[in-house]
Amino acid sequence: SFITHLGWSQDARYLWTNSGDYELMFWKMPTATQVKKGKDVQDVSWDGWTGVLGFQTTGVWYKGSDGTDVNACEVAIVPGDHGVEERVVATGDD
Repeated sequence: SFITHLGWSQDARYLWTNSGDYELMFWKMPTATQVKKGKDVQDVSWDGWTGVLGFQTTGVWYKGSDGTDVNACEVAIVPGDHGVEERVVATGDD
């Protein structure tokens, strides 16, 4: 399928992609070898997140939605109360 969104890890060792068939995939760079186990990238620090699929965006999908209901997404980490970081998610739809 085709790539709809992509992003890098902060150290540029990994790449993530969202695809037209609604898959989230991870790649070890520079060899572009697919990472098949999510646990292998669970501690990776990502340089932002603009994909509509991913652990960071699970809350934007409501019950009964399909892959076309969220077309754009941006996750930002902001300082929260008492020095605790919080994630803010903005989405775009039709």
